[in-house]
Amino acid sequence: MEHPAHGNLLTAKTDALVNTVNTMGAMGKGIALQFKKVFPEN
Repeated sequence: MEHPAHGNLLTAKTDALVNTVNTMGAMGKGIALQFKKVFPEN
């Protein structure tokens, strides 16, 4: 079930975070770029 939430997705207390990427695996814009900056090892 979905539950609306407010706050910073990248610092949320969750079991998992899912990042979207294109078919080339590039993370150059939008939320994908933010994931890359916060989690550079992935």
